[in-house]
Amino acid sequence: MLDYLLRFLVGGIAVSAFAALGDAIRPKTFAGLFGAAPSIALATVLIALSRQGADFVAIEARSMILGAGRLLLDSVRSPPEIRNVVSSRDHGGFSRLVCGGVGNYGHPDWPPMIVRLKLSALRGTSWREYLLRFALGGAATVVAGLIAAGFGPVVGGLFLSFPAIFPASATLVEKHVRERKEKAGLAGSRRGKEAAALDAVGAALGSFGLAAFAAVVWLTIGRFAAWALVPATAAWVVVAVAAWRLRRAL
Repeated sequence: MLDYLLRFLVGGIAVSAFAALGDAIRPKTFAGLFGAAPSIALATVLIALSRQGADFVAIEARSMILGAGRLLLDSVRSPPEIRNVVSSRDHGGFSRLVCGGVGNYGHPDWPPMIVRLKLSALRGTSWREYLLRFALGGAATVVAGLIAAGFGPVVGGLFLSFPAIFPASATLVEKHVRERKEKAGLAGSRRGKEAAALDAVGAALGSFGLAAFAAVVWLTIGRFAAWALVPATAAWVVVAVAAWRLRRAL
């Protein structure tokens, strides 16, 4: 019981921290990268390493690569707003509307997109929403641990890439943008969906980084133990940002 309580607390803190960082970053496609942050994996690996050993974690990380691919598919399918953003270079007013005019995806008439930290945006999220994220993150981490214990590391590893951040973040993004635009007398519903679509595009790009994180853990956990999380996290950052920059250039 103590083991799963620890998983709940650590998972809730990790998910909440990444989600808050995503709230404070602009533009939204870049912030969306944090929807695919390795929050559950970071919360789980150290506990699994001490309980089951490096070989168990390595198998989980190998399956996590497949789970990251599933996250990519889930992030870009279904809603037409998401497919339109993924398939276009967005030459219209879409990014300017949602991101506050900070830039574009390579349009020659717009200034370069600048990544910036806007801490004041954190005040737009209520304590109930932070509590919801904490609870979802903790619950997802516990479920991942239960599945690994019951079905083994191959199946359990698939759930280390569960998007605990993305569902809540996308919903909150849609809600906040819709309410803000409706107060300004604009089409809040449509623009809220477009904002959520941008967040989903970021999560899709971040899933490449999630796969890189899992690959580094798989290849290095046996040699470096817990220290493998350092290069693994660095790999997530580098690959996710590179995917975001590549999309801008295409």
